[in-house]
Amino acid sequence: MSRGHLKAKKIMLGIGIPLLLIGAILGVFGFASFMGSFDKEAFDEANNAMVYITIGVLLLIIGFGLVGLGLLGKYATYVAEETSPAITTASQAFAKGLTGESKEVVKIKCPNCGYLESEDAEFCSKCGKKI
Repeated sequence: MSRGHLKAKKIMLGIGIPLLLIGAILGVFGFASFMGSFDKEAFDEANNAMVYITIGVLLLIIGFGLVGLGLLGKYATYVAEETSPAITTASQAFAKGLTGESKEVVKIKCPNCGYLESEDAEFCSKCGKKI
């Protein structure tokens, strides 16, 4: 990863985390002010509380977005490493299905129990007798 990307990620985290904290503080302060303003004379205080809550929620959304973008590389690398083998296997199986390359499976019947076993088996996987 280039220096520019690392610097941008640090900046996003450096801005996002304080925005999360400020947004949470404003949201809690606004909610507490709103809950204490149920009489008619405190209508202006309730409006101010709603402004605090709105600004707090917006800052939380922006902060979560910036932190998410700042950490995206770590998560993307982890997901790519974990899912790569499964995606490779699935794509190869899908490609074989599209090209029609399928190996025909021949089964033989066990003379002892009648279980259908693959033709290259030496012993029956059900009863264990030699085929």
